[in-house]
Amino acid sequence: MLLVFGILLWAADRFSKPGRDDRVPGWGPTIACGLFQCLALVPGVSRSGITLTAGRLTGLSRMASARFSFMLSAPIVLAAVTYSSISKAHVLLHEMPLSTLLIGVASAAVFGLFAIQFMLGLLRRTGFGVFAAYRVILALVLFIYWAGHRGA
Repeated sequence: MLLVFGILLWAADRFSKPGRDDRVPGWGPTIACGLFQCLALVPGVSRSGITLTAGRLTGLSRMASARFSFMLSAPIVLAAVTYSSISKAHVLLHEMPLSTLLIGVASAAVFGLFAIQFMLGLLRRTGFGVFAAYRVILALVLFIYWAGHRGA
């Protein structure tokens, strides 16, 4: 799946027009990104990669696709943090001080925003080809590793 969806990301970016730089995507791209996101349940399919692909296939620019993909991650992250906090609050609060937990959450948020800004800057300079190449190379390395250890 790494290989297949890496090639699909590259092809969607390479053969799509420059696209619309919508700050707020319309219904078509929004529904397509939501539906494509379901494919991330398949091992080897990246949630962000598949939403980037869907954005490009529905006519969004690279930057609009990336902004929307990052925005789509917010509810997922919030739900995971909320679930984890509720289900494990008693364990966390007994194992570490509240101040340590709050500093960890705050630093994760700050560095997460820095990472998003870095990725958007990289995307402006290079396009999706770098991300697609990473997926293809990783898939090939894993194939070679698997083939070498298959008989062991």
